[in-house]
Amino acid sequence: MCTTCSKNIHSQKIHKNHTVVSTNQKRFPNTCSDHPDEKIKLWCTICENHICRDCLLFKHKDHTYTSLQDIVQETKSKIQSSLQPIRENLEKAAVTADGIIEQQHQHYTTVKLDIDEAFKKLQSFLEIRKSKLIQQLDSFRAEETSILEKYQADMNEQLKTIKAREVLVQQMFDNNDSIQIMKMKKTLLDYDQQINQQCRRLEQGCTFAKASFNVSTDMQQKIAEYGVIKSENVVLAPDGAEAKKNNMFLDLSRPLGEYSTCQYETSYGRGYVFQLKNPLKIRSVQLEASIHGQVVIYVVNNSGVVVNKTSLISNDITMKWTTIPIIVELNTGYSILVWSPNKNGRFSYKSGDNNFRTINSECSIESKCAAINHDLSIGEQLTINRNTYSIQMMIDIEK
Repeated sequence: MCTTCSKNIHSQKIHKNHTVVSTNQKRFPNTCSDHPDEKIKLWCTICENHICRDCLLFKHKDHTYTSLQDIVQETKSKIQSSLQPIRENLEKAAVTADGIIEQQHQHYTTVKLDIDEAFKKLQSFLEIRKSKLIQQLDSFRAEETSILEKYQADMNEQLKTIKAREVLVQQMFDNNDSIQIMKMKKTLLDYDQQINQQCRRLEQGCTFAKASFNVSTDMQQKIAEYGVIKSENVVLAPDGAEAKKNNMFLDLSRPLGEYSTCQYETSYGRGYVFQLKNPLKIRSVQLEASIHGQVVIYVVNNSGVVVNKTSLISNDITMKWTTIPIIVELNTGYSILVWSPNKNGRFSYKSGDNNFRTINSECSIESKCAAINHDLSIGEQLTINRNTYSIQMMIDIEK
């Protein structure tokens, strides 16, 4: 990158400890360290390292391998596409935030006009009360503006980080240094995973207080308390703003591990079994998936019997978080499984183990799966088995 771009990018907090090195100094040798006369042209898929032809005769004998050119092309495609959905969601969220800020500005202008009109009728002896209400309203507005601007600033910061990362990757690709690309592969993908987790928290939105003004009808008796500023909590998310419900999200996704996607399996349902101190009433299940066709959510009790189910049909192949409404009470030992009768979509997951993981003080989960070869009816029996796939899932629960 040029000097100006380097200064702009490294002015961000996330890059403050970086050391800038000339690209001419950062090239890697293309000859084998074990066989200096041989050029590196292959990639060992077992050891995940670059090798030469002679390596196949000794240290990497009987290992599976592919050409370095093919694995580099695959890595380029994965790196280029890994942040695209996140960037699109953040850009959408930034546009939404701009619109909400303008709407809120107009809303508060209207509320102030209502207050002015009401207090004109009461003349001078209500001016003190009016002043107090305006101050209260301005306090709500200042707090809300601060929250919205911070939310927008956090999104813009993430966008700057992504753009900076794209510039770095493009520069690396322009150098066409295959060894550098493979050396940087894990670092870049781990960095993408970190950004993904930060962005997912932003996509859950922010909560702010939206104030309104009400006038008491019994003016003579309640003149000292004339006018009330009320507020309701509003959630600002990428898709817009709406009144906050008395609920919360539990993120069941494994926080660590390599992020991957997998084609839907028509013979297995995957999900989690719950260990709960108290029952949970859920409103919906959220999956990070591309849904092309039907996806079914099964709720299975501690005896392996399907007690509730719902499904969603979609033709959107975009990998994103999708909400599937279902109202049901979960008791300890209950499971939530996801199954699809077709292979036209993919779900995201992280590899791990089948041990119980603590979500919070009230809830622990364990990855589970079950053999399913048809759309089950309520009352059918399942055998729940252990599973190391931890699918990306959240549940919306009532507090």
